[in-house]
Amino acid sequence: MAPGDKAEVVHEDEWPFLSTSESAEEDGIAADSRTWARLVQNPVLPEPGVNEPRHKDLLFYPDPESPDVLWIAVQHPERLSEWTAYPASGYGEWFRRELDLYIRLTRGL
Repeated sequence: MAPGDKAEVVHEDEWPFLSTSESAEEDGIAADSRTWARLVQNPVLPEPGVNEPRHKDLLFYPDPESPDVLWIAVQHPERLSEWTAYPASGYGEWFRRELDLYIRLTRGL
């Protein structure tokens, strides 16, 4: 994060595309034109003394209003509709290119 970038707590209904990630077709393609990637994971609830943050899914989402900003959101492992979003200035366009490259290489497009 760049100096001045602040994390914020976001409720799931503030990002409508999250519901499309839950209802994606079998091959993982959602009916939405936005660029984002969701890493679906089992909840991580570390034992005391383990240096790992509590989390569930991770979401990477370039800001449509500020294309150079990439939002990295971490889902709360117990309150699943709650996400903590961190802006990463300078990574929005990079993420779009990397995701496009990954899709083209893995899907043969």
